[in-house]
Amino acid sequence: MWTGITQAILYYYQSGGRLRRPLEVPEDVFIEELEFYEMDESIISEFKQKEGFVVERREMPSSDWQRFVWLLCEEPNSSRCARVFAAVSVSSIVVSIVNFCTETIPVFAERPVCVNVTDADGRTRQVPVSVLRAAVNGSQSQVVCTAYLSNDSLERHANTM
Repeated sequence: MWTGITQAILYYYQSGGRLRRPLEVPEDVFIEELEFYEMDESIISEFKQKEGFVVERREMPSSDWQRFVWLLCEEPNSSRCARVFAAVSVSSIVVSIVNFCTETIPVFAERPVCVNVTDADGRTRQVPVSVLRAAVNGSQSQVVCTAYLSNDSLERHANTM
């Protein structure tokens, strides 16, 4: 279908290393063909840089423990443990946001409630009692989420050192 690809690769070898993509061939197809013809990774990387691709390559940490933590934090598809870690991180962010939003709703705010109390001598009076109108107190979950996300941030920072 793309006849110019074979000619471009042949020209690369004949010209001593000048790689030119034919105009009628899309960039992604050309890169796939370079990989098919088993061109060196440095050649493909150089082509991507010349074409304006953003090529970011980060070196893996040398220590096994740091590599494990890096993969756990940065690559959720690297293992089942990393997927669970990513799911817990996202869940804690969502719970934290929901807690923050519910704190601003007046129905869930802490308000004084008056209760009628009858004394021993038969007099009735109102006594203010402070109760939460919401069934769930969000402050404990907010503390847990903050602690988890702080720990996650510290792990990521320690891993980059």
